[in-house]
This record gives sequence, structure tokens and C-alpha cells, in this order.
Amino acid sequence: MFTIIVLGSGGAIPQPGRYPSSIAVRVNGEILLFDTGEGVQRRVLGFGLGIAGLRRVFITHLHGDHVLGLFPFLQTMSMQKRTAPLEVYGPPGLSDLIAGVLRGAAFRLTFPILTIEIYTEGLVFESHRYRLYAKWLKHGVPTLGYKVEERVVTGRFKPEEARRLGVPEGPLWKQLKEGKSVRLPDGRVVRPEQVTEPPPKPLSIAYLVDTAVDEGNLDFVRGVDVLIHDTTFTSDLADRAAAEGHGTARGVAEFAQRAGVRLLVMTHLSSRYKDPLPHLQEAMSVGVNTVYAYDGMVIHLTREGISFTELKKWRRSRQRQEATS
Repeated sequence: MFTIIVLGSGGAIPQPGRYPSSIAVRVNGEILLFDTGEGVQRRVLGFGLGIAGLRRVFITHLHGDHVLGLFPFLQTMSMQKRTAPLEVYGPPGLSDLIAGVLRGAAFRLTFPILTIEIYTEGLVFESHRYRLYAKWLKHGVPTLGYKVEERVVTGRFKPEEARRLGVPEGPLWKQLKEGKSVRLPDGRVVRPEQVTEPPPKPLSIAYLVDTAVDEGNLDFVRGVDVLIHDTTFTSDLADRAAAEGHGTARGVAEFAQRAGVRLLVMTHLSSRYKDPLPHLQEAMSVGVNTVYAYDGMVIHLTREGISFTELKKWRRSRQRQEATS
């Protein structure tokens, strides 16, 4: 299960209720943070997200509205005596930026920070829960798009089949469930696919901001469950959008339709718009399943489907879970 929490859905200029870009994704208690626009720590703390599970931050590019919120957040974590390491991924130049700000601001972190600059597309991180991929996007500066994909090793375990093959219940069952082959006392080898159903399609989320529609990104996002994409402008400003490396609602919706995504989440609303209704009307006219992100939007992605929760209800639910854990 993935939970997406929108921390910032606005463009470069903050608006009341819309901070610059930032998205959090919770994966079984771990928090992945994508972009850190101005005010991100206020959103993280104010939305009750907590920082104990934050281990990795992924920066798309080094424009200020996507990265400058990182530094006060680092200072706050130090003031709270954080000791757990933090990994920060992003384009070339990220290491120099972080080192320069920390040096110029004259504060020392209480925790190690590991900066990983991404130079090639493809898999950049994996755990036993998910895989994280990166792709270069077209923008005025080096810019990365990201995709997080559930790691599915095997399908549902079939105990009756394991028994039929003579696999004793216990450690060998556990290994088969983990996708490992096992050897029986009589020398026979039983493979995971013999005792499990075919693995389901992994859940996936793609995050592409500060980019125009680009057919070169189609395969990267094809079939994802949730596509979070820059839709700064409406189609009447298509020329400006293309020149500045941004998307329009209609263009992005048509792209999402070609990619076969389950849900398009539009974001990065220009400050020229006080209401995203024109964007929604354009996108919905294409026939794609879509919403316009707002700060505090909570999206749940499970194998059963996609659902939304009010921020207050989600926060109360988390507090109850933490109180009983």
C-alpha cells in the first residue's frame, strides 16, 4: 500500500493554501519525500506526517521552488537531535549546493547526510518493499522524473501445493514465500513459482514536474497507477508552457490517456490562477480520470483501488495506530 500526501501543489510563487512543490509517499511506515519547496517542514509537521520514518529525499532539479525548503528542515531535524542518516538524491550540483548552504549557514548537523547525485537513468534505489527509478526530463536545467514501484516477489502462497510436493511447514515455507528456492531432504528442489500464484502487477507512482509533455516519457510512466504531473497552465498558454518547460492540462491529460494511467494528479498550479477549475474542465473533457492536487490531499493506493481521505481523518487514524503500536 502507498499513501500519497500532497505537501505543496503550487508553482514557483506561493499562494495562500498552495506551497511550492513537495510530495510525500508513505510505504509501510517509511516516508519518501519528493522535492522540498519553501515551507515543506511546516507542512510535514503541521500535517502530522512525522519525521521518524523519513530516510530518503528525492530532488527533481535545483530551482529554488523545489529545493530551498530542504535547509531549514535539516536544521529543525538537528535541533530535534536526529541521529538517523538521511539520504538525499538529485541531479548533478546537489552536493555542492547542500555543502555550500550548510557551510554558509554555520550550523552543524547532528546526523549524517549522504548526497547521491544521479547521472544515469534507471534504477537508483531498491529495498525489500519498493524500487525507485529516475528519468531525465526536458527543462531549462538538469531535471529528473521519478517512479516508485512496489516490489512484488511472489504471488499468493499455496500451502496445499507445498504439502503435495512434500515441503514441510516451517522455515522452508518462509523461504518460498520470500521468493527463494528450497532443497528438500531427498534432494529435490522446489521453486517459488511451483507453490505460489503468479505475482500481481506492482503498484506504482510517477512524479514528473517542471516538464512539458514529452513522448519520450511515455514508456517510463506507461501503466502506472498514479501519475503526478506538472500542469502549470491551461491550453490557451500552450506556447508559453512549451517554452518554459511546463505542461498544460489538456496536453497532460491526453498524454496520461495514451500512457494508460489509472489516475492523473495535476499539480504545480501557476499563481496566475486562483482556482484549478479550468484545468479540471480541460482534463476531464479528454476523458481521463483526474484530480487537481491541493495541499493536504491524501491518496491511498492499494491493490483494491484508489481512495481519498480527509487530512484530519488520516491524521487521527495515524495517531491511533501509533498509540497502540
